[in-house]
Amino acid sequence: MENENKTMEMNRLLTILSEGIDEMRRLSSHLNEQLLADAMNVQSRFSQAIAIVSSMEATGMHQMPSQGHTAASGSLGGSFSGSPIEGSERIVKKRKGTVKRTINVRGTVPDDGQPDTTLEPDDGFSWRKYGAKYLLNAKYPRSYYRCTFQKNQNCEALKHVQRSDEDPTIFVVTYQGDHICTQHVGKTQSTEHQLLIPMQNESDEHVIINFNNSNIPIGTHESAHDDQSKILSLSSTISSTQAGLRSERYNEFSPSSTSFGGAFSSGGAFSSGFVSSGASDSNYFSVFQSQFGADFGGGSSFHGSESELNDVISPPPGAQVVEKDSSKQCSEVGGSFVFGREDDKNKIFELILGDNNNSRERNCVSVVADRGTGRTTILNIIYNDERVFDAFDSRRFICMPEEFDDTELMRLVIQSLSCVPCNVTEIEILKEILTEELRDNKVLLLLDNFESKTQKCWDLLSVLLNVCTIGSTVVVTTTQKTVAEVRGPMHFYYMNHLSDEWSWFIFKQSTFCSLNPSANSDLLDIGKHLVAKCRNNVLCIKVVSGLVRHLVTLDWWKAVLDSLSWEMDEMEGDVPPALRVCYEYLPPCLKKCFKYCSLFPKEHVFSKQHLVQLWLSQGFIEPGESKDLENIGLDYFDELVSRSFFRTLSIHNTKEEKFMMPGLVHDLVQQLCQNEYFQLEGYKQQVPGKACHLALVPREFQSVSLKQLTTGVHNLQTFIVLNRSDYICEGISPSILNLVELDDLFKRCMNLTTLKLDNTDIEELPQSIMLLSNLCFLGLSNTNIKRIPMEISNLVHLQTLEAKDCHYLEELPRTIEALTNLHYLDVRKEAGYVVMPRGIAKLTNLRRLATFNVGMDPLMHCGIEELKYMQHLKGCLEISGLVNVRNGIYAKKADIRSKDRIETLSLHWSDAKTILEGEDGAEIAEEVLLNLHPKHNLKELVIQDYPGNVFPIWMESSYFLTLVSVIFDHCYNCERLPDLGGLPLLRFFSIQKMHNVQTMNLSNSKLIPENSTRYPSLEQLNIWEMYELVNWVEINNRDFPCIHSLSISKCSNLRNIPKFTYLVELSIYSCAQFLEFMDLPSLQLLRIDSLHKTKIIRLPKNLLQLKKLEISHCPDLLSIEGLPEVKSIEIKVVRCPKFNLENNLNMKREETSVLA
Repeated sequence: MENENKTMEMNRLLTILSEGIDEMRRLSSHLNEQLLADAMNVQSRFSQAIAIVSSMEATGMHQMPSQGHTAASGSLGGSFSGSPIEGSERIVKKRKGTVKRTINVRGTVPDDGQPDTTLEPDDGFSWRKYGAKYLLNAKYPRSYYRCTFQKNQNCEALKHVQRSDEDPTIFVVTYQGDHICTQHVGKTQSTEHQLLIPMQNESDEHVIINFNNSNIPIGTHESAHDDQSKILSLSSTISSTQAGLRSERYNEFSPSSTSFGGAFSSGGAFSSGFVSSGASDSNYFSVFQSQFGADFGGGSSFHGSESELNDVISPPPGAQVVEKDSSKQCSEVGGSFVFGREDDKNKIFELILGDNNNSRERNCVSVVADRGTGRTTILNIIYNDERVFDAFDSRRFICMPEEFDDTELMRLVIQSLSCVPCNVTEIEILKEILTEELRDNKVLLLLDNFESKTQKCWDLLSVLLNVCTIGSTVVVTTTQKTVAEVRGPMHFYYMNHLSDEWSWFIFKQSTFCSLNPSANSDLLDIGKHLVAKCRNNVLCIKVVSGLVRHLVTLDWWKAVLDSLSWEMDEMEGDVPPALRVCYEYLPPCLKKCFKYCSLFPKEHVFSKQHLVQLWLSQGFIEPGESKDLENIGLDYFDELVSRSFFRTLSIHNTKEEKFMMPGLVHDLVQQLCQNEYFQLEGYKQQVPGKACHLALVPREFQSVSLKQLTTGVHNLQTFIVLNRSDYICEGISPSILNLVELDDLFKRCMNLTTLKLDNTDIEELPQSIMLLSNLCFLGLSNTNIKRIPMEISNLVHLQTLEAKDCHYLEELPRTIEALTNLHYLDVRKEAGYVVMPRGIAKLTNLRRLATFNVGMDPLMHCGIEELKYMQHLKGCLEISGLVNVRNGIYAKKADIRSKDRIETLSLHWSDAKTILEGEDGAEIAEEVLLNLHPKHNLKELVIQDYPGNVFPIWMESSYFLTLVSVIFDHCYNCERLPDLGGLPLLRFFSIQKMHNVQTMNLSNSKLIPENSTRYPSLEQLNIWEMYELVNWVEINNRDFPCIHSLSISKCSNLRNIPKFTYLVELSIYSCAQFLEFMDLPSLQLLRIDSLHKTKIIRLPKNLLQLKKLEISHCPDLLSIEGLPEVKSIEIKVVRCPKFNLENNLNMKREETSVLA
């Protein structure tokens, strides 16, 4: 009884104190600065008193209620952000000694005032949602929660929350079990959020971190209790949608532990993406830049980004928390910024470009630098520089393999230039092909990691240069001067390591943004020691920075500095110890994902989406509360990128972002996985019996006996075939590998979960595929497979099926409907399509469906209405075979408008125009397109082979606020284009093969106000193969303010181009004559190509900004008139046999750069 009285007194005291804090907070918003300081002092007294009472209760009593606790809430519930209904508390059941108690609580009504959106009440405790379901006849679902600290503190407290059907603002909250965890300080909704972190040191201090939504600093306070509580205030700008750490949670941890167990192990309290709030309106903060949902680098971290967590203010003595300057944000080290390397970059530029880009000799440059110094980053920047783009006809960036000879080098260059595979082995034939590719071209070849000491390879570089035109350049990078000296005469450039000053600057910029030395002197000292251990290696500095910027306390920084791995000698392959240290601090889930990358060769080009699919097939992605597994996997990858284990590539001309693993990082992961993960290139080795993951990397076409290669291997979980061309050059079609005895492999290795047979010549899968019951990933892209067996229905766990560019595959088996766990299906191919069976609508878990083909037979093939049931689709969706939709009502049933996660929509009818030659054909197509109205957040739209006469009205509205790209291809019956001028973000617009359009009028809609600027963001406009186009209506000066490029091709009847005030580049291809244009005041580049009947090109006189004129393939061209009177212009005339340069130049040669 005495303890109960004390508990009640404590409850009342905490209630009074928390009410006082609430009152002071409300008053603070109305006070001036002078009175605000006094109010903060009063508020801090209340906070101090709560900390004292909580500490007293923790040492002398059972579990106490949290701050803001009401008398009615009891020890089970904590303090509600809402208002408990008086008299509603009742004991429901008592079973096996466990009390089950129910209380009705009114939630917080949001600003919109809608009862159904009332937010669940927050009771001050930290809960993790583990399920939800609808009860019989219930209008709203019931949500189930368990204590966040169930695993690491064995707290068995549970609760479930049910919204009342009668009054949606009231929630029925049922508790089961008591909290036995150390949750002493809670919170009330929209008030302070506190984080109690026990520090392991001599005084056994506890740091209580408050996250104050009001952005009012509360100051520093100390309790009078023996266990000093130091309260540090943090102002936070926290997005309620960010998946992250619940702000009130706290837990114990060991900062001295290198493995960061306890709260920072998998599933601990700081597992941000895997922890759900007990109330849907609770605030979150993300502890990682990528908003990643797991415990990286030992758990909670404070990034330098203001968007994730505002800076720490007023730190108390001894709090040992990183303080950052809130006025500055972290700068990413990398990308287009090369700290400390600007001089190196400029000097390499000079060596490549020569004398003002007009070098009269061929050039070979060798850049000698150690790995990790930033040489590849600098070359990437140079490769993408506009000056380089303008100076060369063709440029290629080739990442060289570790071993190659002169034959392999020629094949790589040919593949890179032609974008087709080259399996030729005869030297003379290769030379002929190479000569044809390089002749009459000014070429830049960047050969990264060129480590060959073979004289033949270096002699070949001279041959390459002699074939090219003058001014061509080959740049090689190597780590050894002796390698570069094999060639003899060439330009050398030696890149040294960064200076100590620049090394420290990069670390500081990446880690702290800007430091306050007086507040962080200890961290500064540790940081400088860490930089010294990195030995001025840029990669090591960035990787170490990526680790420590996640760590919030001084002890963690010390743990990294004192790691035993620093004392290790550099491992084989010269891998710096810094990389090993940073790997050891990765959380277990990321270590598994990182090690899986050892299957891929060095210089492999990674696709984020594809790699995540492979991780998913292996079960490496841990489930979260609010995100699906794919999004969590993408966050995993982003986290590895933020830690510099991957770098972004800028040399691939694809929409999808590409990545590569730095060489030193690849060496590290190879050394970590020598037996479990096995990569085989030469097939002369035997695969070890302990291997669980195997990758084959063929150098050229060859046959492989799997039985002989994998004898003794029985526990294989991954078998993938990788094509060398996929990662050495961009845009390469892969070569072929012949696999023998695949059936034997399936029978011996029935635990396979990932099977990737891309680029092989298999024509069918053996029936033993049905034995792979655990298979989750099946890749068959670019194979000769003709059919997928019916037995695929046995693969009930299959998540991914990729069969791209399988030219002989005509249809999917009807048993595919049994694959209800399928998330990713891609059967695209360049020519034709793969028929899909009726019943594919049963694949309701599909997330990504690259193409959906509407079949001709409604009984056997799928209909467009089956898309209705695929509500999780996202990304890109191509719908082909729309010619087979015979009634617009079926298109409406597809319910495209409800699929709000589709970003790219491609609608294809058919090339067979005769199919719709009936009277109703065009009308049906118009009705179909009208009913395929997409969601407003669409980004890209493609309409191809559309047989209708008009476009639907929804295209001409400003409804699509996020649309950036539109392509109209072969809409052959349309005579008028829709006016897209009101789309605010449209940047790319392509119109091609619209043969009935005679007048181009891009500003004809009455839905857009006359005085508004049309096409405000458009950058590129293409007009191609418009054979009947004659006239282009003039446009207003205010329209197209961002237009950069206009391309006109095969418009044989077009006579004029209207005035584009801001146009920078104009390209005219294959037109009957040179088009007239009077006023293009901003034009800088003019390209003219394949004007076969044109004898004279007359330029307007006002091209005062023109810098470059390129004319090619004009066989009858005699002269150019009206060259602008500018100081300098570069003129390039190629393959115009009748053109006489000397008779046509009206400018001084010394002022003109001419290439003929």
